Amino acid sequence: MTKNAKGGQRHTQKPEVPKDLVKYTDEEKVRIAKHFERSRRGPIKVKNVPDEAGKPQLQHKAADKALSDAKFMEALGTPDSGLQVFLLDQVIRTFRGCESSDGINNDRLAEFANNAMALLNGIQPRDEIEGMLAVQMIAVHNMAMEALKRAMITGQTFEGKEANVNHATKMLRTFAAQMEALKRYRTGGQQKVIVEHVHVTAGGQAIVGVVNRGGRVIVERADEARAVRRGWLKNNNPPGDPNSAPRCGAKTRRGTPCRAPAMRNGRCRMHGGKSTGPRTPEGLERSRKANWKHGDYSAESIALRRYISRLLRESRDTIEKV
Repeated sequence: MTKNAKGGQRHTQKPEVPKDLVKYTDEEKVRIAKHFERSRRGPIKVKNVPDEAGKPQLQHKAADKALSDAKFMEALGTPDSGLQVFLLDQVIRTFRGCESSDGINNDRLAEFANNAMALLNGIQPRDEIEGMLAVQMIAVHNMAMEALKRAMITGQTFEGKEANVNHATKMLRTFAAQMEALKRYRTGGQQKVIVEHVHVTAGGQAIVGVVNRGGRVIVERADEARAVRRGWLKNNNPPGDPNSAPRCGAKTRRGTPCRAPAMRNGRCRMHGGKSTGPRTPEGLERSRKANWKHGDYSAESIALRRYISRLLRESRDTIEKV
């Protein structure tokens, strides 16, 4: 892109493919091929051709009308020519220097239009909604760059620079939100996760299928997940598949029977089997000492405290009599 005699920018012609590619490496050839592939799908160029009354009119430079119409639709997301002109007019007016209090700068109108078409061609909107969003993204970008440019002006106050930086930050956040909205609109708001390797150990279970956030789950259990475990299990449980083991059946806090696998004594590891507690004197003594901490609530400690309280009462009574 170079500058013309009037100081504006003019788009150069598409570069030609070098005839001698021997001097380039394989990596450089790939890069050159990508460059010319992008150039081949470049945007359509327009020029400013005033009418008989001197009013500016933008006309495309392409000789093939069908190809130019297709490129306009790819850049603006709509085949309607009236809507194409409307969206292009909106995005052109957001460029700095296009419009002022004196009116529209007709000398640089084609330059702004070609810049807008190049950006729209990169976004490639697929329908009218994406076309409107693409125009908004370009406008927000132009506003953010203008605010950042003003923030770099020397000699301004701190408050002025801070206001420009805050304005630019808001615009950049809006631009990021617009990109995310465009991505969600194009993908339909769905995320696709591909899992290539799934390892399920013996006794485990895996979900193979589609899991939706709405609560519906399409499940296919792997055959390996239901394999019977071999060998002795923990907590004296019999070997085999825990899913087919007998249930505990003890009453839970909710009042429902426990569904945990039962041990050989008929109860699960949490409900402890059919134990009735200690009954022999030796067992009762061991039970009392099992949770012994400080002994403040033992029978001896309680009797001692009562004896001391009785002595204190008798002492007070004796003092009052004296």
